[in-house]
Amino acid sequence: MAIYISLLRGINVSGKNKIPMAVLREHLATLGWTQFKTYIQSGNIILEKEDGEASQISEEVSQVIKENFGYDVPCLTLSLEEWEDVLKGNPYWPQKEEELKFLYTTFMDKEPPSEVLGALANPQPNGDEFFTVGKLLFFYLPGGRGNTKFSNNFFEKKLKVMATTRNWKTVRKLAEMAREMAGAK
Repeated sequence: MAIYISLLRGINVSGKNKIPMAVLREHLATLGWTQFKTYIQSGNIILEKEDGEASQISEEVSQVIKENFGYDVPCLTLSLEEWEDVLKGNPYWPQKEEELKFLYTTFMDKEPPSEVLGALANPQPNGDEFFTVGKLLFFYLPGGRGNTKFSNNFFEKKLKVMATTRNWKTVRKLAEMAREMAGAK
């Protein structure tokens, strides 16, 4: 058995793509996973299933949402081992622990070309900066997420990727929940 974390893109944001987590859990139960839970309304799923492909899990989740809610919702799935690498890869943490609310991670479906990344101004005049590791963008946004041009849409357009972002508190909480699920075996 393996533990995975799935991230949904663009649900329950500004009244769009509304999906109540309790109802989603009912539909996800049809997938036959050993155990699973959701975390907050932004679309985070922690699950246990026999070893499989993360991309297959993403497709299954997206299909359940399409069939039951009518939305095309992209999903990215990482194994617990890959998630642990996310925690280790953030260059802003724990150095900026006291500024936790300004740390974010964007998960992309593919690694962007380095020449495209190199053309982006980093850091910004307002102090916003990012660091790339493979399919991850780590952010330090001292003005807050609502005051930056570094949005999912910005990076999707510039880098030609699908992206979804989580604050660092959520990234750490999902790791904690996944570890608990792994230890509950």
